[in-house]
Amino acid sequence: MSSYKFRQELTRDPESRGYAAMTAAQVLADIQIPFRPLPDLESITDSQLYDVVNKTEFGSMSASDRSRVRDLYKLGTIDVRPGSPQRLDLEDIFTATGTGSTRQELGRLITGRTQNTREFLGLRPSLLRESAVKACRVPSQPDGPSVP
Repeated sequence: MSSYKFRQELTRDPESRGYAAMTAAQVLADIQIPFRPLPDLESITDSQLYDVVNKTEFGSMSASDRSRVRDLYKLGTIDVRPGSPQRLDLEDIFTATGTGSTRQELGRLITGRTQNTREFLGLRPSLLRESAVKACRVPSQPDGPSVP
């Protein structure tokens, strides 16, 4: 684990999470909460698309829409940048009535993704312990809030 990065995160608190007032256990829990936005994907693989397509919804699609989805599977990599022909095709196929679940999952896959602080800093989960948090705190920063 990069203790330097972790120490900087805890002391500077760039996302204003309130680490100084947290106990070590609270810090460990907080760094697992996904809140940092990630950029939208520019492409997805055929297997990612396959994983989000609801099989029941796929079965209830028209034959032509099922064929269009299969054509996208054959591409291997699907361009999902805004305005791309493949993204427009996906939006057209999955705006039909009865495909709401797939449309939501596809939206979550492409946009609105987040990551947690542990992932952002590249910290290995196996090394995250309360002792690591305590070791990264500056001497003037106690382990959590002071009790009067």
